[in-house]
Amino acid sequence: MNRTAFVCLLASTLTLALMPVPQASAATGSWHVASGGAVPDGSFVGGTTRANTPIYICRVTGDNFKIVGRMITPKGAPGPGCVYVKEGEIIVDAEEYEVLEEHPSYTWQDWADEVPEKAIVSGSGVGQSNNTHYICQASSPEDPNALIPGKFRDRDKICLIVYGKSPGLQRTVHETTSGFKLLVKE
Repeated sequence: MNRTAFVCLLASTLTLALMPVPQASAATGSWHVASGGAVPDGSFVGGTTRANTPIYICRVTGDNFKIVGRMITPKGAPGPGCVYVKEGEIIVDAEEYEVLEEHPSYTWQDWADEVPEKAIVSGSGVGQSNNTHYICQASSPEDPNALIPGKFRDRDKICLIVYGKSPGLQRTVHETTSGFKLLVKE
């Protein structure tokens, strides 16, 4: 009888040891594969230009990184592709990318010095496993009515957006540490 009780206790102890520990969990989004400036139907509108043109959230995958960017498609025509900021503030246009799918529970949450539990993880920086990226949205310095999606780097708490003209013309990287929002999945 004692031996049986010992086996039950051991089995019970193992079961408890294997139970998952509740943790804060980041949310993930679903992404459409796209290329050539196309925006698939059902894509999430992450912001607008000063002319009220939709801006979509895209991301590019490379060697050891996934970086979020933005796409502007004037009047439904294919745009220039996914524009993103690589490490070192280099602005890059990508022909092959993913576009964030629409989801009814996405909402923008004001930055409050801490990444919300359900913030959408969009990727990570080049070769930096400890540098999680999230999706942020900030006003353009040129026009506060233009809301532009970008990447939020967790390691230094900065939202980076690209604003300005089309490829080949002047575009600028804007960094901000306040007054922006993060995309969360409620």
